[in-house]
Amino acid sequence: MRSVLALLREYLSVEPDEEITHAVGAHRGLRGRAARYLAPERLLDVRGEGHVGPSRVGGVLGPWTIIGSPADSAGKLARVLAPSARWLRARYPDQKPLGRRPRYTRELLSWAMGRGCSPLSPNQEAEV
Repeated sequence: MRSVLALLREYLSVEPDEEITHAVGAHRGLRGRAARYLAPERLLDVRGEGHVGPSRVGGVLGPWTIIGSPADSAGKLARVLAPSARWLRARYPDQKPLGRRPRYTRELLSWAMGRGCSPLSPNQEAEV
């Protein structure tokens, strides 16, 4: 929310309500990775036919640079790389306990290489 309010103020000259700005701590401007990620030139970059966008992993990690703190991002990444046994049990109820984590890891790597759908969103269609 801080980044969105800063984006509105800096690039679109919109002045959000002072009470909202203060409540979310958006009194500073965009800085560092958030400024680079939300730069209008980058957001509006439309390339010609055949342009290949960011990788799947890059597409996931990019927004994390503006959401929360580095510790929040690291925590989210850790939960994706090593989900809890409870989550794995719910995701793969038919799989034997010792086979759940290897199966998840294979599916995650397959997704990262663009060869399968995300194990986090099994209802999405594979883009292969």
